[in-house]
Amino acid sequence: MEGDMTVTAVGKQRLMWTASGKRAKAMADPTRARILQHVVEEGVKAASEISNELLLPLNTVSYHCNKLARFDCIELVKTEIVRGGVKKYWRAVDTDFISGPDWQEMTSDRKPGALMGMMSWVLGDFEHALADDTFGDDGRWHLMRNALRSVDQQGLDDLLAVHMELYHRSNEIQREASERLRETGEEAIKVTSSSQCYRVARFGGRSGHDDSGQPKNS
Repeated sequence: MEGDMTVTAVGKQRLMWTASGKRAKAMADPTRARILQHVVEEGVKAASEISNELLLPLNTVSYHCNKLARFDCIELVKTEIVRGGVKKYWRAVDTDFISGPDWQEMTSDRKPGALMGMMSWVLGDFEHALADDTFGDDGRWHLMRNALRSVDQQGLDDLLAVHMELYHRSNEIQREASERLRETGEEAIKVTSSSQCYRVARFGGRSGHDDSGQPKNS
């Protein structure tokens, strides 16, 4: 039984790696990353709607939507015949992530763009939450930074596994919530859940603080 479970986990991990490599390549183009972010945030959208809302040429949006579909980042959900043409509606396939060996297939000049694209979404969510005052006073939110100063290779692998488990569980929670919403008719809320785990040569800090974020001794 344990052997079967291990194979299943490994198979799932390989699928995640393949998907993450495709998504990283998709996000390396700034316009494509912007379109993907818009579909993730806004839900099902026609190419013409994306064009109008992002002020991009329709042929550019259509081109990148087709590329995103080939990268398995979005999928076609319906088509309509409009004035002799076909109007395509797209939706995001899954939550966005970057991890795994397929990352190594990207050229060095494209990697920073993929990483910055992902982190701009994380920071964008935070900025919107501050501006819209959605943190609220009920304490139903969580922010954490943990500067781990003494980790070995096994420890890093264990941490990455925990973050991947959180990713899977988050998607399970959303599916469970969607089923409850259909039954109750309760208004849905948007929640952002992000996770990062990576090696650093030194920790980031603020003026007057050391690299772990603690105030420097005067």
